[in-house]
Amino acid sequence: MSGTLLLDANVLLRLLLGDDEEQAASALRLVEAAAADGTGVVAASTLNEVMFVLMGPRLRTPPLIASRHLRTLLGLGLTIIDRDVVVRAVDIFERHHRDWVDCLLAAYALELTDGRIASFDRGLDRIPGVERLTPA
Repeated sequence: MSGTLLLDANVLLRLLLGDDEEQAASALRLVEAAAADGTGVVAASTLNEVMFVLMGPRLRTPPLIASRHLRTLLGLGLTIIDRDVVVRAVDIFERHHRDWVDCLLAAYALELTDGRIASFDRGLDRIPGVERLTPA
């Protein structure tokens, strides 16, 4: 494998779920090779899609199992864009809040703005360190 390779959510989901044996095997071979040669990259937005599918109306994966899936992806040896932020978001998701997108937003806020977020979403108030500023 040569050059950087951005992985789509459907590849990661086939790997995690094994719901299509042929695609799961292909995804595993690809991810193992991409991890081994350092070319595999996963965007934080791709993880949003993974969580949306896992927890959405079709699969209804319980939150703690969904977070285990994210931790599995973090442990595969792939380059995760903004890995530290994603790890922090998983921690927030497991401990404080069950809306993954809010958790990722909060993790970015904690990283970039000392926790300040302009939002009408009161659910963010449950996340330690986040200061929600309601637009006037």
